[in-house]
Parts: sequence; structure tokens; C-alpha cells
Amino acid sequence: MQAGHTSLETALLRVLDMRGEQRPTGDSWHMDLIRRAASATVARPAILTAETAKAADRTRRFRHVAVRTYDQFEPDDAAGAVRAAAHLAETLSDELARFKIITDGGD
Repeated sequence: MQAGHTSLETALLRVLDMRGEQRPTGDSWHMDLIRRAASATVARPAILTAETAKAADRTRRFRHVAVRTYDQFEPDDAAGAVRAAAHLAETLSDELARFKIITDGGD
């Protein structure tokens, strides 16, 4: 799950780079990246739907616990993160394809 979420962040950062948008910075950049991906701007539609952004935020928070505060790991909390990861696995490809078609005709 850690690698999957990190790959998602890398993909979202690449989309921002390709669109000439500033990358988020600061201590909350991981959270800010997801929020920006879920928000439309004047120059582009939202990259992620609200539901998928919520799932991405859930895997982000789980990764933070796993990486930074593993001694506070709650097994019951993992189930929600697994459901969020499953949602991302099921929907992310289609959402990125939709974004690509809207923004550049799918080429």
C-alpha cells in the first residue's frame, strides 16, 4: 500500500508538472496534493473525483501511520485503508483516462 500510494503521488505530481502547475510545498504537501487533484482550476478539470480523492487521502493517512508512527498502528484501522486502496485500484485508471481525454483529447 505504501508503494501504491507513493506511485499515485508521483503520477499526480507529473500531471501538475505537465500542466505547468506549481507542486505543493510545506509540511502538508501530501495532503495538499490530493486536495488540488480533486479541485478544478480555471485551466483544468479536477484530476480525481471527490470519492477517489477521499480514498487517496485514506491511503495517505495509513501510509503516514505505517511509516512514521508504526507503534501506534491499529489493526482495525487497516480495514478502511484496504477498502480505500481497493477503490483506487478499481477506479484510478479510468479517472486518469477521463482526465486525459478532457484535457488533451486522449492523445
